[in-house]
Amino acid sequence: MVLMSLSFILCQTLISVIPFFSSGTILNDLVREAFELLLEKKDPQRKMKRDSSIALRPQNGRNIKTRYVPERIKQVVHIRDEGQCSYTSLEGKKCGERNFLELDHIHPWSLGGDSTAENLRLLCRTHNQYRNQTLRV
Repeated sequence: MVLMSLSFILCQTLISVIPFFSSGTILNDLVREAFELLLEKKDPQRKMKRDSSIALRPQNGRNIKTRYVPERIKQVVHIRDEGQCSYTSLEGKKCGERNFLELDHIHPWSLGGDSTAENLRLLCRTHNQYRNQTLRV
């Protein structure tokens, strides 16, 4: 019953947006397109393929480096750092904060560092800001 009322509401909304909605083929095309968009967004294999293809984006025949970090690399860093801040003080004390985590480039992106798992680490917001302040000259 709930599904039918949701379908009715959806149809009413579509009729108001698309005046020629009465055709069954348009509904089929619309549903097919909606499922394609959903799969493109949620399917892990499609996401990995998409993520790996846009780390370097060709533009005018050359590769342009972007700050974009693919989701797969984020997952690898998160697992490697055990979901906690990886900052270690000079005395050897580890932070271990598990909230407000940010990705940090060990070799800064602005100085040519890559967005690879080897060059990324998890830092809590406090230690990320601290590190950025100590890097500035």
